[in-house]
Amino acid sequence: MISDHQILLQHHRFVRDNEEDDKSSKELRRQLISGEDKYGEYLAKKYEEKLYKEYTIADLSIYETGKIGLRWRTKQEVQDGKGFRICGNKICDNRRPLFTYEINFAYQESGEKKNALVKIRVCNMCADKLNYKKQHKQLNQEDMECENSCEKIDEKQIYPVNQNENYREITVFLL
Repeated sequence: MISDHQILLQHHRFVRDNEEDDKSSKELRRQLISGEDKYGEYLAKKYEEKLYKEYTIADLSIYETGKIGLRWRTKQEVQDGKGFRICGNKICDNRRPLFTYEINFAYQESGEKKNALVKIRVCNMCADKLNYKKQHKQLNQEDMECENSCEKIDEKQIYPVNQNENYREITVFLL
């Protein structure tokens, strides 16, 4: 026996296609009553109608791998201000200052790769987590460019301090 929760997980879509949106709940309900196997779609559609799709809530628990989870806000979260007046990271309760970001969320649904442009409001600390992979990728590229363009100095080198003075031995370390 499959539970409603399992059916909902099978049929839920983060963003519905236009053709799926055109089917109203009434039409799905009519098909359900007429015996067509549309219960999963009907259940998912009813659930998705209850979600507020202006801002998202993020799960940044594994941000270091570059993976984040996003979901739409529920009625209770909208009433509490979560994701708008309170940081949109699910475990952060910062209230000020919050910044709005519009991000391209790439995800996989039913074996198909999809993209959605979504908005999120987060505090400074969570914004750093949101951009963690991109920032570290930039830093690594800059390090590689520096290593390629700079000469590696491993040994002691002798530099003149002044042309009239003798040479002094110094050690140079690269960080």
